[in-house]
Amino acid sequence: MIIREMQKGPHVLYSLAGTTLSIGGISIDLAAEQEDAQNIIDICANEKGEIVRGMNRAYAANILIPPAEYTQTATGETDEKGNAVYTLEKKPLDVGRVELVLWKYEKPAAESAEIEEE
Repeated sequence: MIIREMQKGPHVLYSLAGTTLSIGGISIDLAAEQEDAQNIIDICANEKGEIVRGMNRAYAANILIPPAEYTQTATGETDEKGNAVYTLEKKPLDVGRVELVLWKYEKPAAESAEIEEE
């Protein structure tokens, strides 16, 4: 995964396990989110400082998932004109091409204090 810091930290916490990205308490299956065109997922902080998926008060991160790639596989059949017939098979997501863009994110003081007490 390509990590790009747009601003100096602190940043939202994240981890990657296979094709699942966990960021600020949200889990995203990157392979399931891959489309035929680049897919950009916005991760933002709301008014309370909570991390949410989609546009909100302030960016915490953007996830840029590259477009799907396909291979052509011959079926062994021909069409009515005698041309070989192929099927398209989607290649697995190359997580190394996914880009995570990080923006400065700080938890509000009240939320930080609640977490420390637990």
